[in-house]
Amino acid sequence: MYTPTDTIAPRTPPRIPPRSALIRLLIRRWDYRHPRIWIVVRLSCAIWNLALGMLLLASGDSIGQLAWLGLLPLTGSVLLFLTVLHLQRAL
Repeated sequence: MYTPTDTIAPRTPPRIPPRSALIRLLIRRWDYRHPRIWIVVRLSCAIWNLALGMLLLASGDSIGQLAWLGLLPLTGSVLLFLTVLHLQRAL
């Protein structure tokens, strides 16, 4: 008598990767309760920060040395877009 060759491996649940420290800092527990609302809020804030940063960088002639402050809203918009991307993957 031959042994069966088609063995079925037990199903294991998919492994959830641990969240990085940056994601844990930017996304709180309550953000996962209503992610669609938080996606819209953060996306609108990211677009606002992007527009503000571009406006500050573009007005370098009139502002002078303070034009580099336009990098701060741009950095914030990158972080907000990152959190939106992570929340969309969590849906």
